[in-house]
Amino acid sequence: MDFKNEKNITIFEHPLIQHKISILRDKNTGTNEFRKLVEEIAMLEGFEALGDLPLQDVEIETPIEKCMTPMISGRKLAIVPILRAGLGMVPGVLALVPSAKVGHIGMYRDEETHIPHEYYCKLPNPIDERIIVVTDPMLATGGSAVDAITQIKEHGGKKIKFMCIIAAPEGVKRFHETHPDVQLYVGCLDRELNKDAYIWARAEGNAIIDSHQEALDKVFEDHKAEALRQSETRIKAETTNAKLALNQALAKSQLEIKRKQGKIQQELKDKIFEEAQDLIHAFMKTEAYDDFLIRCIHSAVRFAGTDPVTVYINLSDEKKKTELEDATQVHLTVSAEDFIGGVRSVIRSRNILIDNSFQTQLKDQYDKFIFEGGDGIG
Repeated sequence: MDFKNEKNITIFEHPLIQHKISILRDKNTGTNEFRKLVEEIAMLEGFEALGDLPLQDVEIETPIEKCMTPMISGRKLAIVPILRAGLGMVPGVLALVPSAKVGHIGMYRDEETHIPHEYYCKLPNPIDERIIVVTDPMLATGGSAVDAITQIKEHGGKKIKFMCIIAAPEGVKRFHETHPDVQLYVGCLDRELNKDAYIWARAEGNAIIDSHQEALDKVFEDHKAEALRQSETRIKAETTNAKLALNQALAKSQLEIKRKQGKIQQELKDKIFEEAQDLIHAFMKTEAYDDFLIRCIHSAVRFAGTDPVTVYINLSDEKKKTELEDATQVHLTVSAEDFIGGVRSVIRSRNILIDNSFQTQLKDQYDKFIFEGGDGIG
């Protein structure tokens, strides 16, 4: 089968890719070198596969001047390896695009029917706005790859590229017929599948991939551990943020309660002292009030002794002036300032004010007044 002229199919002929795949397939290649080669081949393929990424001009500032220069536009790239083997290619693509988001899709193949089955699928959101690079080192029958792409499309994926290192013609044909819109990139095309639906080796046999399952498993375990670490870090961060948000909400709620409580208490306090002032006005109409004024005047005179004292009564008590003077034998002065009621006495030689006015006493009590029990918030 010749796929060279097929749209959306790229069979790499780059010398570096061919060279590294040959070393990869050599049975004498060690595990660490195998793992490194998978990453390097993925990077070389990714360099070619990502050649059509969209760009936009952005302004940057160089050491010399500001200028417009192209940078990759749109949502961050999504890399979706088919578990587990596809994980080995992820570091190579990430080396090119470190900001890419990584998803996972898990497929396994029935050993008798060779039919693939999905067991896991987690994709970066929003997947429909991202260019998606799906990775799997081998494309044999094409079943796993076809089903993986189908699953990604069902989740909303649209702009999809598929990268593999080794492929069989049967797999390429099936893949392209099922998903002709997906760009397929193949590092090496083998001649056909064997009776077990595996790819033949060009010379020594294709079992080399299976012989390095340990390396692929290690990649999987490392990747799983890193994903778990990132998840735990994210959970801790989200838990901390949730606690902070809760504390802020509680603080805001408590502040609002205090504010409302303070407003209600202030309104009650004002009402209490308005009622107190009404009671004072009622008291000022009684004989007891007259006795109170006389006692205050006598007390001021006694306190002054031989020093002259000026005794002021409120303007509202002006009609009582003569009676109070007769009862106390003290000259009284009507104050120009309204202090509600009571008496104010001034001993100027000693710079003393004896303030028995209702206005001053009410103000003092108003300033000292608080509701028992605090603000009611523990």
